[in-house]
Amino acid sequence: MKAHLYTMAIAALLCLNGCKQHDPEPDYSGLQNLTYSVQQKAGSAAGGNVGISVAPNPFVHEVKVSLYDPNTSTATISFSDERGKYTKRIAVDYVYDGISVRAAFDGMPKGVYICEVQLGGQVSRYRLIKAN
Repeated sequence: MKAHLYTMAIAALLCLNGCKQHDPEPDYSGLQNLTYSVQQKAGSAAGGNVGISVAPNPFVHEVKVSLYDPNTSTATISFSDERGKYTKRIAVDYVYDGISVRAAFDGMPKGVYICEVQLGGQVSRYRLIKAN
């Protein structure tokens, strides 16, 4: 009788464990279609120093990436999900004059995103948090 009760208890636990509802994986595929705008600035207030600014963090709708390097004409900004599965790459010119890129994350799930900036032979990574 005890063996039968143990068997039933184990079967019930296995069923409960196997029947758990798991939240579906967030859909980051829209990241590849991320909309953005580029705005050229006249010079930099950085006094001739290389500058990268990624703000705000955490963010709700959009992220602004500002770049300035008097010795570099181009840069690449990449946004990806935390696992790096989905990526949006943005190539920008005229970095020596200063440039701002605004990326709109509307419709994207909340969570962690990675912003990677390739500028002047250097790579900088920023961990961004999208809140509701």
